[in-house]
Amino acid sequence: MVLDRNWIRTWNLLDNFLRYDNSKKIERLNTKWSTPTPPWLKLNFDGAARNGFATGGGIIRDIMGNLVLAYAGNFDFVSSNMAKALALLWGLKLALGINAKRLIIEGDSKLIIEAAKGVSGVSWMINNVIKDIWSMIV
Repeated sequence: MVLDRNWIRTWNLLDNFLRYDNSKKIERLNTKWSTPTPPWLKLNFDGAARNGFATGGGIIRDIMGNLVLAYAGNFDFVSSNMAKALALLWGLKLALGINAKRLIIEGDSKLIIEAAKGVSGVSWMINNVIKDIWSMIV
């Protein structure tokens, strides 16, 4: 897979999904997933952790929004940011396994997205995962 680090995008959850008004009420906004342009595929990934247990996963879809593959699993005793990084890494490995040559990646973690782009730093543990990600996209 020959890509640069600009293929990866972030969602800003507060801007895209929630709207605040002056009365402190939170209203959920409708958002729509957008299809990639041909010949690209799109990987959406996420991860979360609570009380030391973490999960992560993602989905790859084609230009029509059809499911190409989906994945999910557990990552024991890691942080939420590590779970997101591992979910991205796992998704990239699966994308390589199906010979996806053009891949747009979206996730909701600005930290992981910027680290994958090489524009911000992360802890040494997460940085090891980011290095694995870089090794697959260069």
